[in-house]
Amino acid sequence: MLILIGIVPGYFALNASYDATKLAEPIARIETVIASIDPNPLSETDRLKLKDAGEMSNRLHATMATIHTISDLPKDQRFQVRKDILMMNRHLDDLLKKEEARVSKSDKKVLQDNLKSLRKITDYSPGWVIVMISLSLGLGTMIGWKRIVKTIGEKIGKEHLTYAQGASAEFVAATTIGMASYYGLPVSTTHVLSSGIAGSMVASKGVKNLQPDTVRNIIIAWCLTVPVVVILSGSLFLIFRSIF
Repeated sequence: MLILIGIVPGYFALNASYDATKLAEPIARIETVIASIDPNPLSETDRLKLKDAGEMSNRLHATMATIHTISDLPKDQRFQVRKDILMMNRHLDDLLKKEEARVSKSDKKVLQDNLKSLRKITDYSPGWVIVMISLSLGLGTMIGWKRIVKTIGEKIGKEHLTYAQGASAEFVAATTIGMASYYGLPVSTTHVLSSGIAGSMVASKGVKNLQPDTVRNIIIAWCLTVPVVVILSGSLFLIFRSIF
């Protein structure tokens, strides 16, 4: 999965099969709204964001006017186009939250709808990537299931997991993951499920029903996961970007 994280942003930065001619209208509408925003009431930082968003939209418009499909775009330009789309989206989202921008409700809707259309070429994953990740997760679970089952079922609490506790934890995990997926929030299924198990143990007989050593190890793993993965995926990204 780290290899996929390293390769995908550089080589598959954009959906190559998307029809670039469909982007001309959304970009033009975004440019029109940007041009209508008065920069004078804005802070210096927000004025820079507005200026950058305008330059990015103009650059995107010029780029998309020269191609018919995203696959026509040279691979060395795809990352820059992706960066422009994501940064423009971020800047405009920030500006829409500011009362000083004085953007009408109709213009806000125009921006949001057309930014969503523009992100269709960035918010995607190639089919083979989805298959590879699914296979990796499935094979990993098939190989390491015993250790997972023992930790979840026997080592978090001081008593074996009951059917009711398991059902409660699974329901909460499924609900949380479903909501996170709907709102596009990052979430770890392992963290959610193990927290649900711990909660069911506490609900049964209080905090004393938890095994402190296991809980401590899980918390340490949680704290180390983000920085370690950031360093590894960032390093791989730079390596693969220089290669491809």
